[in-house]
Amino acid sequence: MFTRRVTLLSYLSYYLRTMKLILTTILLFSITSSAQEFFKPDSEYLTRQKDFWKNIYTHYTSSETIIHDKSEPSIIYKVIDHEGYTHHGRKSYVRKQVKKLRNTLKSIKRKRGKRLTKNEQEIYSKIPKKYRKNLSKRIKRLRYQQGMRDRFLAGLERSNKYLHIIKKIFSEYDLPEELAYLPHVESSFNYKAYSSVGAAGIWQFMRSSAKLFKLEINNHIDERLDITKATVAAAKHFKENYLILKQSWPIAITAYNHGPSGLRRAMRKLRTKDFTKIITQYETRNFSFASKNFYGSFLAAVEVSENYWEYFPEVEFMQEKHLITEKLDSSKKVEDLLTEHQLTLEKFKEYNPAVKKRVYANNLKLPKNTEIYLPAAVYEIPEVQEKTKNMWEKLKDYVLSFLNTSDSKVATKQQKIDLPKEQS
Repeated sequence: MFTRRVTLLSYLSYYLRTMKLILTTILLFSITSSAQEFFKPDSEYLTRQKDFWKNIYTHYTSSETIIHDKSEPSIIYKVIDHEGYTHHGRKSYVRKQVKKLRNTLKSIKRKRGKRLTKNEQEIYSKIPKKYRKNLSKRIKRLRYQQGMRDRFLAGLERSNKYLHIIKKIFSEYDLPEELAYLPHVESSFNYKAYSSVGAAGIWQFMRSSAKLFKLEINNHIDERLDITKATVAAAKHFKENYLILKQSWPIAITAYNHGPSGLRRAMRKLRTKDFTKIITQYETRNFSFASKNFYGSFLAAVEVSENYWEYFPEVEFMQEKHLITEKLDSSKKVEDLLTEHQLTLEKFKEYNPAVKKRVYANNLKLPKNTEIYLPAAVYEIPEVQEKTKNMWEKLKDYVLSFLNTSDSKVATKQQKIDLPKEQS
């Protein structure tokens, strides 16, 4: 009976170990497969879209504007150089060029592509033959896009300050770390960014979505600008979108820009979750160029960020920032905190972008329980603590191993000495 019980327990233990191995393998495979989605656009169209944005990010500067077809990324009609123009001067000049190009396309249409002038022939040659059938569509879909090489470079340099924090948080939420590069698309890693429509921070949360993900906005702070808390909110947002939207990362990432309900409507209307079909066939006023290109521009940002030395050999990364948090035990003025922690106002603002300008301007007190960020001492940095712990563990193992070896040698030597005495 006892032997049978032991055998059953052995089988059970073996079964549990096997199941654990299988489940672990499935989990690792699914995570790897999810991450690989980012590097394998599922269609030629998406590849062209990604390449378009890669050129915008790495080739064309902000002193250049590209006039292109907004529904077919491969059609680029003209590159306009407007270096030296003011902001309003640039816009006026570019709009005139777009109008001129539209008139040229209308002339080509009237002539049915025959007996064209040299300029018309040049423009007509930019349109692949399969897209020449419907010139009215091409005329309506003219768009211009300013180059972003210098802006992307600045974002790349800024990103290094807190990218380690972002990747760590995404790892804790079991999210692909490639998502950490999305702020290149949203804000160029501008930690103080406010958009014209009221979105804020590197993750560009609106007030409504900030409230949904528990980011506090009051008279003293705006946590949309808090790197750690806003990234946690973004992680929850991605996780939620992924679960809601058929576990498709292209759709989930697009939903970050357009909203999950809009993507659900698109899938229902087209009866598909094929991402390329959605962005090429779903037409509503709200599903704009920005939403349709959000994932494609993200793919480009990932590729450029992970191979930055090929595109930006001149990059000079900002130093990584390692911070600790301190919860205020009473309401305090910023000037008192500067004295207490021996910080300059400039550094305090850098570490605490969530503190509003009105706090400094009106010398307001930060309320009790407000969390502020301070520079970590070397021994307080988690990575250093982990390395130190590993070093001490290795040292301990080495010392114990040495002692055990020494004891063994002493014992062996003692046996050799004692052995003749036993024989005598």
